[in-house]
Amino acid sequence: MAKTSVIANLHGKVSQFNQSATGSLLYDGKTNYLAVSNRSSIGKGGIVIIPFLDVNCNGIHEKGEPRVTGINIKLSGGRIKKDNSDSTIRIFDLEPYTSYLLELDRNNLENIAWQLKKKTYSVVIEPNNMKLVEIPVVVYGEVNGEVFLNKNGSQKGQGRISVCFFRDTTLVAKVLTDPDGFFSYLGFPPGIYTARIDTAQLKIIQMVSKPALLKFTVLGKREGDLIEGLDFVLSTSSKPAPTNSTTPIPEESITPIKPEGSTITGETEVSTTPGKPGGLTTTFAIQIGAFGRKNNAREAQKKLQQVVKQPVVIIEEGNIFKVRITGYPSRVTAQAVLPVLEKAGFIKVFIIEVK
Repeated sequence: MAKTSVIANLHGKVSQFNQSATGSLLYDGKTNYLAVSNRSSIGKGGIVIIPFLDVNCNGIHEKGEPRVTGINIKLSGGRIKKDNSDSTIRIFDLEPYTSYLLELDRNNLENIAWQLKKKTYSVVIEPNNMKLVEIPVVVYGEVNGEVFLNKNGSQKGQGRISVCFFRDTTLVAKVLTDPDGFFSYLGFPPGIYTARIDTAQLKIIQMVSKPALLKFTVLGKREGDLIEGLDFVLSTSSKPAPTNSTTPIPEESITPIKPEGSTITGETEVSTTPGKPGGLTTTFAIQIGAFGRKNNAREAQKKLQQVVKQPVVIIEEGNIFKVRITGYPSRVTAQAVLPVLEKAGFIKVFIIEVK
């Protein structure tokens, strides 16, 4: 509502009346938005934010791709107003010719497969203008499977085996199996991929994989695609072992892999403890919880993989499934992550030493 006033003056037989109104009329032609305000917005600018579901992950808001609710915005300055009818977020009263940093939070999105490629946007404000910013919420596919060891005619799940994922000839993801042989990864844009066991590891441990590789297709779906049953069976190879080989299977961990186009690394920093024979190493891990159901542990694991860059593993001890972030070279580096975990909702955590 605009501010209005009426003033009446009487001087003998002369009457004088004054009326005034102050405020602003706001109109955005891009989204057909019209509003009034009791504040003067002349010379100032604003931002119109439209989050949309980028089903095909191309970054373009195309016909048929719906808008998305659940994105939270952090911004220093201005007035934030959410339109619950169509998920549009508008920010008013921003200073012109100023660069503002938009910080996005996806924790309230309704589907774990919905992710943000970018979590920050820099926007320069223009006077008397509402700048449109469309936020793509990408839909990633998930795959899972198991790796079995064939020994004396029986099969048992094998942990700490590297499973590699390729798109054409480019390595786009790499994970390690859990102690029971299970593996999963969420982060595949729509496309055709190939999964196979790490050939270098197979050579060192003198084993072959059947099948040698598995092809799968991730489809662009609103709820995200799920590919299950990518199973491999390892058996002993007849080829001789390479000389001076090191231990073939690394410590229990899951390498955090980024989608295609990102740098992928499978190395974990460790710190050598002085005085220990044979060059033994000590690392530190953060345990965030112990669960009675493995599905709950895997949900926690998936959430953590979106928060931290270190490997996140599930340790099975009897009927308890412990979720840990591993690979910290010192207790100090592990402690530095605790504020990040607390912000993500992981409060009761503790640091352990892994030898």
